[in-house]
Amino acid sequence: MTGYPRMLLFNQLQMHPSMGKLTWETEYVDRFVIKLLLKPRGHSAVMVEQNWDDEKLRLHLVSEYDKMRSPLRRWLLARKLRCVSLVKDRGSGWCESIPSRLDSYDIQSKVSSHRPSRALVQYVGNLVSEDPEYGLEFMESWWMAPLIMVCLLGMLLATIFAFWYGHHFRDYSGGFTIAAYSAGLLSIMLVLFQVAVAARP
Repeated sequence: MTGYPRMLLFNQLQMHPSMGKLTWETEYVDRFVIKLLLKPRGHSAVMVEQNWDDEKLRLHLVSEYDKMRSPLRRWLLARKLRCVSLVKDRGSGWCESIPSRLDSYDIQSKVSSHRPSRALVQYVGNLVSEDPEYGLEFMESWWMAPLIMVCLLGMLLATIFAFWYGHHFRDYSGGFTIAAYSAGLLSIMLVLFQVAVAARP
């Protein structure tokens, strides 16, 4: 077999309990390599074992997603992992999205440990076995909670400044005008900053 998955052979030297001598025991492990993509320019590849359950694969994918993000994107970008999508490498850095069962897979939800399943591992392994050009793309979505919190904090600080300015200079109208312009400028800068960070690898 030239593609994936492929059989990896391991020889283990063990003591046979009945014969009292050393014997070689052969163990076969199914593994396959799958490509990972994170826009705009994140690429990676991981080795997956066929005997993994779906929860172990999910945790491994989430870990690889965190590794593929730069510290700037990890700490300052208000985006989070939403799902994974099946893609096929078409060359020149362009990938085509392929409809699959993965479209309804929630990668953020923990799989029940009481009923371990290998359906997802087998499904992905079979796809990669048919064509090694198949891969997985991490799909992100905007995380609105921190953005809303920053905007609310900015509005609160602007209101406090307006009252301080009005009390100190006896000009509440001027204070609220300055606060409104400051809050608007903060919102614009926040949006531009998020767009700039999202465009970086």
